[in-house]
Amino acid sequence: MRPHRWPALLVVPLALAGYVVVDRAHEETAPVGDGRDLTLSLEEQGLMPVAAPDTALGTTWYCPGGVVGDDADHTVIVANPSDRDLQGEITVYGDPDSANPVIVTPTVPTTTTAPPGDEGDETDGGGDTTTTTSTSTTTTVPPTTTTEVPPPAPASAPFDVAAGATTELDLAGISGVEPGFTAALVELDGGEVVVEHRVADEDGTDVSPCASTASPTWYFAAGATTRDAVETLVFFNPFPDDAVVDVSFRTDQDLRTPEQFEGLVIPGQSVIARDVGEVVTRREHVSASVVARSGRIVVDRLQSFDGTEGVQGLTVALGAPIATETWFFPEGTVGAGVDERIVVYNPTDQRAEVDLEIIVDDPGLTGEIEPFELTVPPEGYEEILLNQEARVTSARGGEGALRHASVVRSVNGVPVVAERQSIGGPDSELPGVDLVLGSPLLADEFVVAAGDVGTDQALVLLNPDSVEDASVTVSTPDDGDLTPVSGLDGLTVPGGERLAVVVDGVPSGTPLVITADRPVVVERRLAFDGDTSSAIAVPVAGSLAEPSR
Repeated sequence: MRPHRWPALLVVPLALAGYVVVDRAHEETAPVGDGRDLTLSLEEQGLMPVAAPDTALGTTWYCPGGVVGDDADHTVIVANPSDRDLQGEITVYGDPDSANPVIVTPTVPTTTTAPPGDEGDETDGGGDTTTTTSTSTTTTVPPTTTTEVPPPAPASAPFDVAAGATTELDLAGISGVEPGFTAALVELDGGEVVVEHRVADEDGTDVSPCASTASPTWYFAAGATTRDAVETLVFFNPFPDDAVVDVSFRTDQDLRTPEQFEGLVIPGQSVIARDVGEVVTRREHVSASVVARSGRIVVDRLQSFDGTEGVQGLTVALGAPIATETWFFPEGTVGAGVDERIVVYNPTDQRAEVDLEIIVDDPGLTGEIEPFELTVPPEGYEEILLNQEARVTSARGGEGALRHASVVRSVNGVPVVAERQSIGGPDSELPGVDLVLGSPLLADEFVVAAGDVGTDQALVLLNPDSVEDASVTVSTPDDGDLTPVSGLDGLTVPGGERLAVVVDGVPSGTPLVITADRPVVVERRLAFDGDTSSAIAVPVAGSLAEPSR
């Protein structure tokens, strides 16, 4: 795919009468706000998954998306860094009408409908970065006769998780769980717990945090429904009352409001999976907005590439419950066989002026990279393929890899959603496909649950909002205390910089606790056989901090 070529900053001679240099942060566009209730604490606002404090009497987590079947696994991972044993219960819900389960012989009926005339629509293959127009398309389908399939009864099982340990729950092993798309509700009798889930099929493996709260809105900046790609949205309603949602899609060609995604009813205590490609066919870019008319839900996106076009991998991630002004990405690699793309989506009805900052590891060697300035139209998106940007390739120099962090900031107050996509060949440093939602907040304490499941494990620490050094320690719980991991005690992350460290020698089934003396952002990276998984680490309640404006 080719990126948009962003022009260099133009110098306007002061002698040109009638022209004024306007500060982008003070344009006439008024900030719209991000819908946040600022009377609530950062934890209560639900911007990202957050672990409850250790004083909490109970914890609830929601894991919306995964498939159970012959060629697919869905595993929930519960990490308990506290000093007391905890008991919990997991309840698994199945979709009776899974759109595209990754199983050979489904045990439940499948009903799908497709819009006429969409087959064969393709882009030119170039993948140009697109500033989308306001064109709107409503997709409809002819009436079809379907048989109402009752949802399978939820399956529940108790479990224990010892102090300072993790417990893995394979959903296929829980009595009563049927093949198909599944969602899990995890309830525990204490706090400080972090829950993640791992999905795997023949295309790859990915690990992502589950949600600690539901929301009436969810936004996804990236996605694809090309010939080799399947994008699935998984809607989980853990509450007794039905929820009704509308979903719109911004593609590289138009804005779509498919009939099948308008007024979509998510029955109480149920999960529904929908293949986006059934109605948004063969698009290289798909952004999505999920807005509830009533109720609150949790939404995951499963994105897979089957390798027929050279790219193979699987990713799972929650959407952004709220668009915000700042997104942090501690990890970043350009080169060494890895392509990296930053996608910024604007779900609002006002233009967003956005800066993309690239923080290189060694500016003395590569030089600093001038920020990219993006204008993102209402209900539109912009994306930059960093590998094809001259200012990045120049800093990279030759064939070496440029390792960096990225920060997306709205400079005119219009909130956006930002994701990072990495694609690597099988022999690259980061093989497979990885889609990561940035972090909207900083914190000084994090918990990582699934650190031991990959063949290689790294943490990337970013200190973006201070000129002072941050001291960071990576520890494991041990008999009620935290014991620093060898070589990872008192790490120094200079102000405005990042630090990547490899985690070795951690016993299997042991969570990681990352503490800092000032707010930072932490990203965890795992390497599987042929696929890479990255995710923002889950902060602990009471440690959150707003980014500076």
